[in-house]
Amino acid sequence: MPGLVVVALSGPTPDTPFLRERIAGASLRIAADAGAQRLAELGLQPDLITGDFDSLSPPQREAAVRAGAKVVPHPDPQQITDGGAALRLAAQRGAATIVVLGAHGGARLDHSLANLLILFDPALRAIPVIAIDGWSEAVPLHADGQRTASFSGRAGDYVSIVPISDHIRVTTHGLRWPLHNAPLQRGSSHGLSNELTGAAGGVTLHAGAAIAVHVGTPSPSR
Repeated sequence: MPGLVVVALSGPTPDTPFLRERIAGASLRIAADAGAQRLAELGLQPDLITGDFDSLSPPQREAAVRAGAKVVPHPDPQQITDGGAALRLAAQRGAATIVVLGAHGGARLDHSLANLLILFDPALRAIPVIAIDGWSEAVPLHADGQRTASFSGRAGDYVSIVPISDHIRVTTHGLRWPLHNAPLQRGSSHGLSNELTGAAGGVTLHAGAAIAVHVGTPSPSR
C-alpha cells in the first residue's frame, strides 16, 4: 500500500530544495494530464497518468508510457477535473499522505482557485494533503477529518490561516501571535502573516474548514 503519493498537476513547478525534501521517498507518482511533463522536468517519471489529454501531447504521453507509466482512464471529464481525478486515484490507491505539485495555475487564476478547492474533496478528508509551490506549502484542514498541520522551517517564516467555511475555530503552537480556540470568519484577514518562532509550529482546527499556509524562506542550507 502506498505511503507518500505525489500528484502532479499541470501548473508551474519550481524545482527547490523545499520541494525536493517533501517529495523524497514517494512510493507512487500520479500525473494529471500535463503533470507528466512537470514531473519529467524534475527528472521524475509518473507511475500513473490520468486526464482528458488536452494538454499532454501524444509524443509526451507515448514517452511516459515507454518509461513505464500506466494510463488510467478519466472517470468523468464533464464532472471532475483532471486534477480531481488524479487526487481521487491517489485516495483509491491507499495514499497515507498526498503531496500535490503544480496546483498554481500560472496565468490561469481560475485554475489556481479551483485547484485549491478540490483539495477539500470529501474523498480526501481523512488524508493529509500538502500542496507545494516553490518555497510554500498549503494544507487543507477539516474539523471532521484532517485537523492538524505541522510545519518545519525557520523563525520568521510566515504561517497564514485562511477560512474556507463561514466560521472556524483554531489553535496554534510555535507561532509569534498565538491563537487558542480562536474564532475566525471567512473574509477576515486576522489569520494572515503569523510567524514561526523557531524551527517548528502548527495549526489545529476545531470547527469548520480552512487552508493553512506556510511560506518557507530560501537559504543555502535548505
